[in-house]
Amino acid sequence: MTNVFVDSELRQALADISAQTGVTIISDDSVRGTISIELKAVPLKKALELLLSVGGFVAEEIEPSVYLVVSSDPKTAGFQRLAKSEIVELDYLKSQDIQTLLPEPYGQYCKADTAGNRLVVTAPDELRAKCIERIRALDVPPLQLLIESLVVETSVEALRDFELSLQGDQLGLSTGGGILTYVGQADAILHKLTWLAQKGLAQIRANPRVIAQEGNQAKVEVSIEQYFQVINPGVYYSYANLEQIDATISLTITPRVAEKDRKITCEIKPEVGDVTGTGPNDLPVITRRSVETTVRVQDGQVIVLGGLLQEVKRENKRKIPVLGDLPVFGQLFRSTHTASTQRETVIFVVPHILDESGRYDGPSLFELLPANGRSLPKAGSAAPQPGQARPEGE
Repeated sequence: MTNVFVDSELRQALADISAQTGVTIISDDSVRGTISIELKAVPLKKALELLLSVGGFVAEEIEPSVYLVVSSDPKTAGFQRLAKSEIVELDYLKSQDIQTLLPEPYGQYCKADTAGNRLVVTAPDELRAKCIERIRALDVPPLQLLIESLVVETSVEALRDFELSLQGDQLGLSTGGGILTYVGQADAILHKLTWLAQKGLAQIRANPRVIAQEGNQAKVEVSIEQYFQVINPGVYYSYANLEQIDATISLTITPRVAEKDRKITCEIKPEVGDVTGTGPNDLPVITRRSVETTVRVQDGQVIVLGGLLQEVKRENKRKIPVLGDLPVFGQLFRSTHTASTQRETVIFVVPHILDESGRYDGPSLFELLPANGRSLPKAGSAAPQPGQARPEGE
């Protein structure tokens, strides 16, 4: 095809091409508009593609030397005449997610089958092929990350006696406000807190590890279930129920990896729940401490979250038998002492980007612990011992 069209009616341009090439070109009623284009020795199919692309029209050879030109709108009769369906099986992403990621012009030709995790593409041959190509480009395996965490609880007094300051220009972690840090000094905090645990001045509450897909939420929980008997008064008699109470340490994290610098953005929400006493009917009183933040770190850097304070009050009563029960003068032979302590919960989080074989670079959180701290009791998955290969999917 060699021709020049300047502000020409599209239908007239198609008629000129038909006369020049000797092929039959049929257009339905939806084909309208004007076109300006110069064609120089262009094959017929390419000439039709260039001519029709601006208006969003599709041409397909329905018989030898017979072309049908229709609108790309699925609602038109001509489109239905040319459209065929093809099933695309997905390997990695969910069908509903792919459908939302597709550009709008292509998404209208796809229908998600959530049960089979596949897409049904309905369109003319050439348009259907382009749509499937876009789907394949989107259906790639997402990055996976190993999320390591360590929950350590100690008293504020122990931190002060040990001269462990969780404040500083570089750390940005406060025992009062509880912000966060992701610099190298976090390793020193980790070492000191595990030393306190060795001395019985701190307790490692949990050490869970979890594999998370990029962009998807991962959650780990360590909970203690306690049952309490509740007496319910009735009209004629009372009856008892068992109520379950959970004291839970949970960590919710959603990681995302930047394509250029491979830095990890983590949305983190830890929550620590404890039974701190009893209330009416001897039911437990649960305190929950939580913080929510978003931080950007390098692969394998330590994130520290602190400031999850809890104040515990204990009341000790003493009295001399018999004399302490005397009216009026009994108060001389008994005493009440109230003690208040503050508990600090510090949470360490280390994200690692995994390669296709499930391995990662740099030391694990377990390897950052002092040698004598590796024997500390921890909840959750066991960390790899020195010399062992890193996990290939836990």
